[in-house]
Amino acid sequence: MWVLTLTVAAVGGIALSTLAGARRTASTFAAYERNVRLSDLAVNTFEPDLKRVEAIARAPGVKASATYVGLNAYPVIHGNVVRDFRYTGFFGSLDGRFFTQDRAVVVSGRLPGLAATGEIALTPDIASHLGVHVGDEVDYRFEDANSKSLGDSRYRVVGVVRLPPVIVDENDIIEGAVLPPASTRRHLDALVYAWQGISLVDGTRGIDRFLATLRADPAVNSLPLVTQRYDTTRVQAQQAIHPEALSLALFGAAAGIVVVALGALGAARLIGRWSVDRLALRASGIDPRQFAVTVGLDAGIAIAAGSVLAMAIAVAVSAVWPIGPVRVIAPTTGVSFDITAVLGGGAVLMMALLGTVAVLAYRFQRRDREAPLRVHPSSLPVAMSRAGVPTPGVLGTRFAFTPDETRRSFAVRGTLAAGTAAVVATVAALVFGTSLGALVAHPARYGWTWDRMMIAEAGYGNLQPARMQALVATMPDVTAWSLVTFAPITVNGTLVPALGLDLRKGNVEPPLVDGRAVAGAREIALGTKTIEQLGLRIGDRARVASGGKSTEFTVVGTLTFPSMGQGGADHTSLGRGALISSDALTGVVAPGAECGKSQDALCPQAVIFDVTLRSSGDQVVRRIAAANPDGTVGGTYEQPVTRAAVIRNFGAMRSFPIVLASVLAIAAVLAFGVMLYGTKRARHRDLAVLQTLGFTGRQVRTTLTTQSFVTLVVTLIVGVPVGVAAGRALWMHFARDIGVASSPSVPTLVLVGVGVGAVLVCSALAAALASVGHTSIADALRTED
Repeated sequence: MWVLTLTVAAVGGIALSTLAGARRTASTFAAYERNVRLSDLAVNTFEPDLKRVEAIARAPGVKASATYVGLNAYPVIHGNVVRDFRYTGFFGSLDGRFFTQDRAVVVSGRLPGLAATGEIALTPDIASHLGVHVGDEVDYRFEDANSKSLGDSRYRVVGVVRLPPVIVDENDIIEGAVLPPASTRRHLDALVYAWQGISLVDGTRGIDRFLATLRADPAVNSLPLVTQRYDTTRVQAQQAIHPEALSLALFGAAAGIVVVALGALGAARLIGRWSVDRLALRASGIDPRQFAVTVGLDAGIAIAAGSVLAMAIAVAVSAVWPIGPVRVIAPTTGVSFDITAVLGGGAVLMMALLGTVAVLAYRFQRRDREAPLRVHPSSLPVAMSRAGVPTPGVLGTRFAFTPDETRRSFAVRGTLAAGTAAVVATVAALVFGTSLGALVAHPARYGWTWDRMMIAEAGYGNLQPARMQALVATMPDVTAWSLVTFAPITVNGTLVPALGLDLRKGNVEPPLVDGRAVAGAREIALGTKTIEQLGLRIGDRARVASGGKSTEFTVVGTLTFPSMGQGGADHTSLGRGALISSDALTGVVAPGAECGKSQDALCPQAVIFDVTLRSSGDQVVRRIAAANPDGTVGGTYEQPVTRAAVIRNFGAMRSFPIVLASVLAIAAVLAFGVMLYGTKRARHRDLAVLQTLGFTGRQVRTTLTTQSFVTLVVTLIVGVPVGVAAGRALWMHFARDIGVASSPSVPTLVLVGVGVGAVLVCSALAAALASVGHTSIADALRTED
């Protein structure tokens, strides 16, 4: 009885805990938004014009506005000014942004005080690069727009922080130093730009209307709007978290199936103990209902106690959730009580198990009232017998497929069903986990098909095409290269981040999902989610515009878009974006304005290239960076592979499906062991008769081992193909959902190894169980009616 209680408690606790973890993980980003007061969108001001900021804050529909300004400041290390653009981000909170709205997440230490003038916070990458920790001091040199020194300032690092929204594409991660408002006001003479967080009265539903208002307002429309829409960010964050939450939910469901199977087997064993006293109970005159209650009472008590313990275990281990990167932004961690998952799930689990007990008890009380079950022997053992297979092998196969004539054994059908379900869940988890690992391990699968990329000032700088041609064309290690331009466009009235591609040598471009690549001046390729959102299909015509000019393009294909574009602004990412030729993008956004000859011109901002197999590309990167092709020292630098939010989260949880499969496999072996033990007890009369007829202990072990082997092989034959199909279907659904090519990876060798290992382990387990707990022949026969 206590074994059943502990089994339900342990496995049920795992099931309820992971279901609660799935719910907690799925709801974390929404809780984070509320906690940090995340804006609905952010608007960039290119020039040091705080009047524009004030005008935007007063625009109709604005509920709250908070701004940080970019200051022209450089870290000073050992007396040397660091001008590498990657490490010169310096953000001053003008009116509380990062402190009261869009609050930063503290990794260690604390946020600077709003009125402090000598405190600073650093993001993790900047702190690591500068080699400083909380409590250390850092120096920064401030300069005006003409690079004239405004003096140095020293600050004490009081915190290491992550800037919102955190669960984003790597292209959106903001790295730099953060000053509180009091310090910011002292350095406005170093102001370069401003990013303004806007919360709207209508929330994200009012973004389009608000942007239309800004474009029509002469106080703010002197420059094109650069925005970051947090409605898109929310979708990307939830998309990144969704697989993790779903995996937890599936794990919980699978564990729930296992605990029901284990509970049913354990309950059947407890009820079977009444076989000796069954006639005595009948003779006492109790009715069938009382009989069923009596034989099922101890199993019911064990299950009820185990279910209550399972709920307690789920609450006790709730502090581990959520897991992965999402834990960083969780407003609260620690022990929690999820009423729906723990209490509701525990009640469902208890009812399912008690219902199983009721069915088993009812069948048990009817057993002596019915004629013995006439069972036709399976054709397989008959064929084996005719083929001359030794008797233990034939009997083991018969035990695997044929229930006991007098007991209507629950073990046969229950074991096959539970074993097949466990195999399906395990194999599906392996296929999904392998596909996930392959996606994370191969950047080309999430859009990064080139070897190296150089970007100018986070996508805000300009690369002169003629200068880049003269520079890159002389490098023999470069086998193919393209220039890339970033700009937003509208497609059929919907704002979409776009790439303008200038193929200079070879074909260096994002990978194709469907259709064909862009070849003509009036052709466009879209992300898989974008084409779905717009209701378009390959071959359709779409209106592409920027400002007042509109041009018709033909949709020729869908692409896997990489996460790239202007830092902190709306950009292409998995499933989202548009690609047209660079000349076509210029014709839409800045017609007649030639790069290098007009201030309004749209210029390339990045170069992507492939190198020869014998070259790492390091020399090419150094030569391009040293040439300062954007005209700013340290302004052009290598952009490493940038992963979308979903890929970042996948990378952190890539082992989780494998762990899930391993735990399911262990649970399946445990269930198999319980089944074998129960089968041995159920077949004790048959085994006793066989021993009376001269069966040796070795032959008994061979019989039970054969039963184990045949049962497992059948579950593998059925479960593996179904599990592979389920894993492939699950992965292809996720692939379509995130905007990558659906290329599931089936680990054939791993599956073969797991199958062989399972057969060996379960056969050894059967042999071990057959060797222990012997019941004497007299005792076995005495328990029969």
